[in-house]
Amino acid sequence: MTNLTLIILSILLAMRPNAADTENDAEREQRLTVVAQAISDAAYRQTLTTPANAAAALVSLAWHGTQVGQAAHEGECGSQEDCQARQFMTLWQIRSSEAIPKKDLISMRGTSFNATALASSWANASFHKAYRKCKTYAGAYSFYATGRYCGGGGSSEKVKLHRFLLLQIAEKLKHLNTPQHMTETVSLKSRPDLRALAPSSER
Repeated sequence: MTNLTLIILSILLAMRPNAADTENDAEREQRLTVVAQAISDAAYRQTLTTPANAAAALVSLAWHGTQVGQAAHEGECGSQEDCQARQFMTLWQIRSSEAIPKKDLISMRGTSFNATALASSWANASFHKAYRKCKTYAGAYSFYATGRYCGGGGSSEKVKLHRFLLLQIAEKLKHLNTPQHMTETVSLKSRPDLRALAPSSER
C-alpha cells in the first residue's frame, strides 16, 4: 500500500462506524482498506489539485454522505425512491446524471476494489466540477449535495473536516504545497475531534 493509502486507512478506522453496520472489526478493516486504496488511486490519478487535497475531499464527502457505511458501500440506496431513480448511490452518494454512463452507474455499486475505485473517481470528478462552478469549497460541497445550488446550509462542517484532514494528510506526507486557498490557519477550536467520530469504547 502507498503511504497515502495507509494514512487514509488510519483516518477511516478512527472514525465512528455507521450505526447500521453489521460487520466485525476485521471485516470493517478489510472493507475500509479497499476504500482507502480507492481514494488514494483517485487522488493520484487526478491532475486538478494535490493528492492530499483530493483525498481530504473524498474522505469528507464519504463521511458526511454515508459515514462510510457498509450498506451504502454494498450498493443499497438511501430510500425506495432513490433506488427507483438510481440516485444517491455508493459511499459518495453519487447522483445519476447524463454525464455518467449507465454502465458506470451499475459497475460502481459494490465493495470490490474496481467498483469502489470507479465510484471514488466519479465522486472526485463531480466534486471538482462543482468547485470550478462555485469557486469556493463551501459552494462545491453544496452543489455536490444538491446538484443545483452553490449556496445553502450544511457545508461549513464538511469544509472544516476537509481542512482538518488536508492538514493531517499533508503533514504526514510532508507534502507542503497545499492549495493556497486551503492553507488558512485552523484554530484548535475549529479542528474536528476525531475521537467524536470514533466508537465510544475507544474514546
